[in-house]
Amino acid sequence: KVILGGIFILPLLMYLIKESMGDFWITTVLATLMYLILILPLVYIIGLFKAKQQYKTNKVFHAPIQYMFSRDAITLTGDSFNSKIAWNAVFRIKEIKNSYLIYHSSAAFLIVLKSAFTAEQDVVFRKLLSSIDSLNNKLQLKKD
Repeated sequence: KVILGGIFILPLLMYLIKESMGDFWITTVLATLMYLILILPLVYIIGLFKAKQQYKTNKVFHAPIQYMFSRDAITLTGDSFNSKIAWNAVFRIKEIKNSYLIYHSSAAFLIVLKSAFTAEQDVVFRKLLSSIDSLNNKLQLKKD
């Protein structure tokens, strides 16, 4: 979002600089291009590297996690943690081909693999989600 905002603001800034400084705007255009071509990809690559490093070093990501679903919350239990997320704190639930994504913020989500359910459990899970009032406008489930 910030990058897109910057892309739309840059032409305006370049125009203002050109009007106030004459031909100095060419330097500004070159600096902007360098920023877009060199700096942004570098920031992205560093972010990927840090995420990979975090995954490798954090044992929580490698341990099995047990999910318990109730009418009140999702309870997650691992070897070294126990966490509970109330349904009213869920941002959105999206069904994709092989899983359910349970967003607890706009960018962070839990992945629930459909392969972990039997056909009957999947039906029960979908009914549970549909029966929770706080999820009414947050469900993006596929039609049967």
